[in-house]
Amino acid sequence: MQFCRIMTVFAIGSLFAAGQAFASNFTYSTSGIFSSSNSNTLTGTNETLTFTGVPNTLSNGMDSTPASDNLGIFSVNIPNSQQASSLTIPNGEQFMLTINQIDPVGTGTLSSADFTGTVSQNPPDNRSGMFTLTFQNTSVTLGGITYTITNVNDLNQLIVGTQGTAIAATEMSATPEPALYGLTGSGFIGLVAMAIRRKKQNTEVKSEEMSIELDGLLS
Repeated sequence: MQFCRIMTVFAIGSLFAAGQAFASNFTYSTSGIFSSSNSNTLTGTNETLTFTGVPNTLSNGMDSTPASDNLGIFSVNIPNSQQASSLTIPNGEQFMLTINQIDPVGTGTLSSADFTGTVSQNPPDNRSGMFTLTFQNTSVTLGGITYTITNVNDLNQLIVGTQGTAIAATEMSATPEPALYGLTGSGFIGLVAMAIRRKKQNTEVKSEEMSIELDGLLS
């Protein structure tokens, strides 16, 4: 009976530990570059467009309650607000936002992932100091952590204004499906049942052996 109690406690503890394993914090940082300048800044005569990434950020988002943060901020700088924008975006200008996951550490390419997009002036025929960033992808997963950009329109476009624009996002760690808990639990229950059967069989064998020995003594 004591053995059965130990097995049951072990099963419950293992299930609890499995759930806890998916609830750990995670830490990341971001950076970004424009293709034509190979840096985080595009510069015109009287205007600059700059992306500033985030330093090491601690987050803890689950599937049911994702964390809300931002992955960096675009800023537009026109020293003389009366001047028209002088920054001409080259055709096909690309922007790459890189997420570096620090903890939990991935392996190989799983330590970082990229969001990529095309930058254009908004509107194209008017230098208003506003730009459009059209993302090719809005979600990436690193080691079980999913990062999703949330403040884009139906065309995956982020409008970058002169007052500065953050890339809003949610981060969440994967949680086991209920079916997984069911399979895990049934597996432990099966182990407990098997242990009970074996203990019962061993007891019956010992009883038979003792009965044979007793018969031999009496005869």
